[in-house]
Amino acid sequence: MSRNTFQSVLASIDIYGATRHGTEKNDLLPPRLEDRVIGEVGRRFSESLVSKFSRGRYDPTPAVFVSVPKAGHTTRPAALLTLGDRVVYEALVDALRPRIDSAMIGPEIAFWPRGSVTPKQWRTFEASSVVDAATHIGLADITAFYESIEHERVRDTLTELTGRREVVDALVEFLNRVMASSRGIPQGLSASDAIATAYLTPLDHSMSRECVEYRRHGDDFRISARSYSETKRILSVLEGQLRRTGLLLSGSKALIMAAGRYKSALDEGDRTVEQTRMALLHDSIEALRGDQDAISDLLKRAGRDDLGWDFFYHGSVSFEDMVAQLTEHISASDAQVAARVFVEAMNHSPTTAEPLAPEVFHHRVTSSLARLAAAKSDAAIGHVSDLLGVAPEKTDIVAGYLLSARDEDAPSVVRAVFEILESERFRTSWEKSWLMQVVGKFSEHVPAGKFDVINAIARDENEQAMTRVEALKALAKMGSCDQSLVRRLWNTQPIVFHPDLVAAVHAVRASAAWSAAFLDGVRDDPINVVVLSHLAAVV
Repeated sequence: MSRNTFQSVLASIDIYGATRHGTEKNDLLPPRLEDRVIGEVGRRFSESLVSKFSRGRYDPTPAVFVSVPKAGHTTRPAALLTLGDRVVYEALVDALRPRIDSAMIGPEIAFWPRGSVTPKQWRTFEASSVVDAATHIGLADITAFYESIEHERVRDTLTELTGRREVVDALVEFLNRVMASSRGIPQGLSASDAIATAYLTPLDHSMSRECVEYRRHGDDFRISARSYSETKRILSVLEGQLRRTGLLLSGSKALIMAAGRYKSALDEGDRTVEQTRMALLHDSIEALRGDQDAISDLLKRAGRDDLGWDFFYHGSVSFEDMVAQLTEHISASDAQVAARVFVEAMNHSPTTAEPLAPEVFHHRVTSSLARLAAAKSDAAIGHVSDLLGVAPEKTDIVAGYLLSARDEDAPSVVRAVFEILESERFRTSWEKSWLMQVVGKFSEHVPAGKFDVINAIARDENEQAMTRVEALKALAKMGSCDQSLVRRLWNTQPIVFHPDLVAAVHAVRASAAWSAAFLDGVRDDPINVVVLSHLAAVV
């Protein structure tokens, strides 16, 4: 196809709208400057894109691929697009979303994603499989789904679902260019979710015609049936339908569970939290028993001098009755419960003698870290190195937790990060990029002796560009930004990283004389102009 493929759809897509409302961050990658400034890039940027479209000069840039660890020892490729390409991608898919929605089967079968942007419905999806008379539940997902999507099949499916042939042709041409392949769509972007669910819509309809209890969330499936044999038969039908679209079920994840066991597994998280809360309450009560000073302090905090009088002097209230009335004052907080759940999960990690089941371990540490981050608790800081030793795919969750830390906990956070960085365990560039963001936030607390660790990553020619620029930004916040390194990275690495380099130079503008000329020289790009104004506003 010629570049006029894009030229022909200009009147059918809303580049200005896509620029204004922006896109969500890539769920698989560390936060980037573009995620914060996309809605601010303004008319100059939009007009530039529109001009390129109208003159047939728009040319998508091949994506930068970053390997993101999965549970086990494999990875998935996250595609990093330029800001302009992200806007175009969003605009093309936005033009198709309403018709994708109208063509989809109901949300009680295809929970997420939908054609329009909707929140994930994972817990509802899992619970929906527990239906009356079902004795067994089948669980399955697709092997390397986003990587396996065929662009020509995208063309056929979306044209049939939406009837918008010219927009679909432009979208397929876009995918061919950015993926540099006839297969695969960028993982982690909401626009890709809409394409993916449209790709599986014919499967949803075919499974519905089988009149079976079938549900889908992304590329995960649940089958409910009245016997083990019937569940196995339906999974076989599902596998056959997928093969006809060039997709495969993941053999390692396909599972049939008794419905009771499945329901129990769903309730495990809530049950563990409640049991832990009760255990902590019991410990608190036992710590009070016989400790008159502690009881007096508790009564004072609760404002229950009347109860103290009845307990200590009249003896008309028993210890058990007293603590029953004070339960709300001695019950553990959500953060205390999360800390206990997290520590106990680590005591039964996959490398211990009595490990938890992988899905149980995942749920406990993930949910606990989310609660600890919300409470800004330091309870897990000392354990994060051990966690990443057994579950490197949780680096983003760990980094999010560390980034939420209070300033007084910054030295502990920095020690934990360097313990991870300096361990002999292999770390992907994705892992190091997340850790560099933590170093950047707490740069004032990085010991002078650790400077060389970050500097070595920034200068490593064998390291991926994303990690190098994240390290360079951390160095800049520490007051060091080498001009020759900035220039080399600018000239040799993909342009998607230019805003990162602008941010690094901006951080040393007060101390590096050369920075003013460099920052003046990047203003030829409207994205850099907005990045600079955004950086100036947040300083």
